[in-house]
Amino acid sequence: KRDAFLPAWQAMGIGDTMSALALCREGSSRHPQYQVDFMRLQAELHQSIGQFDEAENLYRQILEIKPVPWAELGLARTLMTRKRHGEAEDILVRLVSVHERFIAAYDLLTQLREETGRAAEARDTLQAATGQSPHRLQRLRPLGRLSLTVGDPAAAEATYAEVVRKGKYSSFADPEDHVRLVQAQLAQMKLDRAAESITDLDRSMGRR
Repeated sequence: KRDAFLPAWQAMGIGDTMSALALCREGSSRHPQYQVDFMRLQAELHQSIGQFDEAENLYRQILEIKPVPWAELGLARTLMTRKRHGEAEDILVRLVSVHERFIAAYDLLTQLREETGRAAEARDTLQAATGQSPHRLQRLRPLGRLSLTVGDPAAAEATYAEVVRKGKYSSFADPEDHVRLVQAQLAQMKLDRAAESITDLDRSMGRR
């Protein structure tokens, strides 16, 4: 399989997308057992250069051949890029209902709902993803931010407290997490806790 894809990968490596697309088409003809894989790469390449009609058509062709979740996700992403949010949302809602651990679908659905001004729905979607994902920290920060946006400082405090705790002794630590935690605590008039969080921030930054 590597040898079949190597010419297209090499063209991609030097930034020659059009040649990579041509090599994908050629490879699909020469290696029909990898047809769907070549079509997937073609769709991703078309999307990367803004050829969304071509990307959409390829994802739909893939789904006619084989109903694979990643093709539905790719189609939804293409539709979102073209502002066809309703169609994209229908696909994503179906994806997360059938494939409960397909975290990328939750993430894209969260993004769609936030982009269309539905912060509360976005927060609920991200909450569901956070419960499913083994890599929670990267989703906890936006979850806390969305909780503040929808006026739920208690949930934001709990989320940012977990972020601070998890990130304290890792490369993921970010002073902004403490700032957001203090913001959530002040919104609840928890002045003592906010002061403790500020002290903890000072310590974490080496200012004792």
